[in-house]
Amino acid sequence: MRLTDYIKVVYPNSNNIRSIFSLTFNGNELDIIIGEYRNATEKKKIIFNNVLNYKISGVETEEDKELPQSIIGFDYWKSDNENLLNWEINGDGCTWDFQAGFPVISNVD
Repeated sequence: MRLTDYIKVVYPNSNNIRSIFSLTFNGNELDIIIGEYRNATEKKKIIFNNVLNYKISGVETEEDKELPQSIIGFDYWKSDNENLLNWEINGDGCTWDFQAGFPVISNVD
């Protein structure tokens, strides 16, 4: 299994810590807003379509799911299904796991 750090794809020239500001799953689409906590102009919207096997883990209390959360890891690797990737987003409160293809990324106005 080869992990790829997706934050380096979204922000290739930065080593700053990123935060998850919003994460919304509505059945088969996952919308995420990430960015540098202090710099609103650096926010990005990441949209995953046709999401499967979405789950949240590491949650002991409802506070563990509250946002914003610092991103500890945002990784993907090949799945058994050649059309999907396994994704794992580790926040400092919980972890989101799912399967999807590559997302669409845009700047947040």
